[in-house]
Amino acid sequence: FFVADLPGCEAFDPAGAPLGTVVEILPLPAHDVIVLRAGERERMVPLVPAFVVSVDVATRRVVLDPPEEDE
Repeated sequence: FFVADLPGCEAFDPAGAPLGTVVEILPLPAHDVIVLRAGERERMVPLVPAFVVSVDVATRRVVLDPPEEDE
C-alpha cells in the first residue's frame, strides 16, 4: 500500500471494534504517524509494523493494534 492511500480508510482493532477514520498521515522524522478521528476525538498511532496489522485499500479498511492510551 501507499501511505497516500490511507486517509479516508476506516480503522479497526484486531477484534473488529472501530477506532475511527484515518484523517491524516503526519510525516515525522522517526516514522509516519496515522491520525484517527472518531467523532470529536483524535488519536495518533505510529505507522510501524508493530501496530499495523493489515491494510486493505480496496475495501478502505485498516486494522491497527495500537498501544494502550493514557486516559
